[in-house]
Amino acid sequence: MDRVSKGKEENILFLRDNDEVITGYLVKHFGLFSEEIRTNFGENYLFTIALILLDKSLTAKKIGDIIGVTARTVENYLAKLQKKKIIERKGADKTGFWQIIKN
Repeated sequence: MDRVSKGKEENILFLRDNDEVITGYLVKHFGLFSEEIRTNFGENYLFTIALILLDKSLTAKKIGDIIGVTARTVENYLAKLQKKKIIERKGADKTGFWQIIKN
């Protein structure tokens, strides 16, 4: 996935255009509803989860570059999603990956 080379607006449009596919996948495989995530956390949290679905090894910096926020902001998103037990980190910082937790 080479979304980093695209502009923020193009990436956001890509994610919004594929919202139905993302939503269907989240519901089917994880019991997560995109509207719930949008309402409780915000759209960028949903985008973060969608990007983890596409590439579980993405770093906070790459996610931030794709959706147009800082790495620190994404780190805050990831921490909140971890606290709510929506995602978890598997493995070491450098070689690990993100995993969505099934409900």
